[in-house]
Amino acid sequence: MRLYLLRHAVAAPRGLGNDADRPLTSEGIRRMTLAARGIRRLGLKPSRILTSPLTRARQTARLTAKVLGAGKRLELSDLLRPGVTPKRALAAVRGRRLASVLLVGHEPDLGELAALLLGARPGFLRFRKGGLCCIALGPPHRLEWHLTPGQLRKLGKRG
Repeated sequence: MRLYLLRHAVAAPRGLGNDADRPLTSEGIRRMTLAARGIRRLGLKPSRILTSPLTRARQTARLTAKVLGAGKRLELSDLLRPGVTPKRALAAVRGRRLASVLLVGHEPDLGELAALLLGARPGFLRFRKGGLCCIALGPPHRLEWHLTPGQLRKLGKRG
């Protein structure tokens, strides 16, 4: 199975209300649309897209699913809420017999999940807003690639 980890796009600043309700900014939407086009150029066709239920992650997942033509494969998962341990988050994909799963979530949680899977120290991988990585679940698990949002947007501009 290929596991893709995507951090949500740029959201409204903290402190303007309930953190769970912070939406993407117009700039975040613009940048993520380009990044999603880059993701499409990579040929990603996830069997399932699981997202944190927080507004900014849901919006990122919906936008990405729309660009990938995968809207019907999208589902919410409380196991991707901020602060859920990496082992519990991994339960969201365990037992699923799928070729690939895209998880849309938050930092530092995605980085901690990647570190757990790869046997690395916490902080080994850091996800910028809109960043994406691919981990091939083994054994052994291996990092195939890690792309910044800027790299994804450059890919998105090309096609």
